[in-house]
Amino acid sequence: MTVGGDGRAKTPDSEGAHSDALPVAPSQQCGLQVGGVEQRAEREVSKRSTPWFVPAEFPLELLFFHKVFVNLRASMGLRAGEEAFVYGVPLVCFQRAMSRLFHVLGEDDRSFNAQPYDVNGDGTVGWWEFCTLWKEEQPSVRLSMPERIYLTLDNPEMSRLGRIMSALVLTTIFISAGGFIISTLPIMQELPCPTCEPEPFAEFSVIDTVCVILFTLEYIARLITSAFMRMELPIMNQEHIVNLMCTDELIRWPTRLQRVWDFVRSAPNLIDMAAILPSYIAWCLPQSAPEDGGDGSMVILKLIRLMRVVRAFRLGRRFEAVIIIARSMHRSTRAVWVLVLNMVIGTVIFGAVMFFVEQGTYNPHTQRFTRPGGWVFNGDTRRYEQAQEDSPFESIPHAFWWALVTATTCGYGDMSPTTPLGKVTAGVCMIW
Repeated sequence: MTVGGDGRAKTPDSEGAHSDALPVAPSQQCGLQVGGVEQRAEREVSKRSTPWFVPAEFPLELLFFHKVFVNLRASMGLRAGEEAFVYGVPLVCFQRAMSRLFHVLGEDDRSFNAQPYDVNGDGTVGWWEFCTLWKEEQPSVRLSMPERIYLTLDNPEMSRLGRIMSALVLTTIFISAGGFIISTLPIMQELPCPTCEPEPFAEFSVIDTVCVILFTLEYIARLITSAFMRMELPIMNQEHIVNLMCTDELIRWPTRLQRVWDFVRSAPNLIDMAAILPSYIAWCLPQSAPEDGGDGSMVILKLIRLMRVVRAFRLGRRFEAVIIIARSMHRSTRAVWVLVLNMVIGTVIFGAVMFFVEQGTYNPHTQRFTRPGGWVFNGDTRRYEQAQEDSPFESIPHAFWWALVTATTCGYGDMSPTTPLGKVTAGVCMIW
């Protein structure tokens, strides 16, 4: 592509009707290349320092409009390439896309006229016109105060205050989970009475209470502000907005109640709820006196206390490494299911076979099944004889445990075959 003396972009095959399709200013010639746009956008982002608070306004980047331009051409079936910046998109599509963008941004009262951007009067808008729109209109995302609070708590990379809050939550998680683990040490426990079970020091209960209160305040703040958080904004879901701008689909926004419901049922927030709720259940349960001994309520209380370990899972949303692992597992779901299916089939087949091979014979005196065991020396006959022992393979479910331990190469040794046929079956199970 070359630039003529009149400042118009030309290509070898664009003579005639399209020779003057795109006027290009000398200062904008580098903007015709995609790589240049991306590099400038990256430099623009890198120059910005993280503010103390989430800004009330986020200007849309030029790279966003480049994605819109490419998708508009793709929706019309136009071929991508260098000539994509010479032959623009129809003015009607440009008008529709920008009108839908302002609707997404909540600026329905803002009137947009695409006609002035048709510089050549040929009914199309090229890439340079998109750049001109970006400079003149300066479209941006304007956030309300609840949205800024939500982003502060949910996205720590957007502000320094968000990073401080994230560090506070991380510290609270470590203190809560670490305190629960340390409280199980015998030296960290005391006897409420001579006949009572050891209980952690009272300081651990105070630490747990403070952590639960902090978790609750953070969760409630995110829950309330989630009703006002527009997840459809370009700063939250850019690809979805680009697709909406390039289609004719009816745009429907969720209600505030739907936003709250989506927040509650998301996996990370379910983990947060599971980390908080057990403590409140434990506080509501009737407490029995220590000298009364354990009862059913104490068993439930111990299970609820065990749920505190769930708080460690909250670290997953704070560390990038855990997020990468979760994404990798999600993308490998089919392969994991194949592995699980293979494990289940092998466990059922070899567990059933091993049961019938190693069950042995029934001994009416002991009312148990016995099988040949180890070799012992008989002093009377002065010969080694194979002794009989109780078979550990009492049922097929018992044999499932052996098959699972063998297939996973754990090999605890609590159950093992002694007959030749059982050893052959175990060998095939190991290879499986």
